[in-house]
Amino acid sequence: MVETVLAAGPRLDILINNVGGGTTTAEAMGDPLDGDDGLWDEVYALNLFATVRTTRHALPALTRSRGSIVNISSNSARTPFGTPANGGMLTGTLIDPAEIARAVLLLASPAMPSAIGQIWAVDAGSVKAV
Repeated sequence: MVETVLAAGPRLDILINNVGGGTTTAEAMGDPLDGDDGLWDEVYALNLFATVRTTRHALPALTRSRGSIVNISSNSARTPFGTPANGGMLTGTLIDPAEIARAVLLLASPAMPSAIGQIWAVDAGSVKAV
């Protein structure tokens, strides 16, 4: 993937890891102490290790360009087993993808050089507190 980008242009400026998915119900995952390791492996492979491996692969090119990394995930990453923290009620609000794109561009831009290691929730308030 990185080689394809570099072949098309001189540098890699932004890596966007857009991850999220898998089995997120407590019943499907089982007890963390004795649940099905295969399901846990699948969830971690998709939601963690895909990001780690992609970032590792892109990091040399990003270091040369002084580029940015933006990781995107669902709110399930911040709420246990996808349960909303606002009393169990989903807001049902769909976020416009253009709004997500604007947030990513802002975070990756020179206008936000100190936004390092931050968690931004672009969720229309669906998660009140965690």
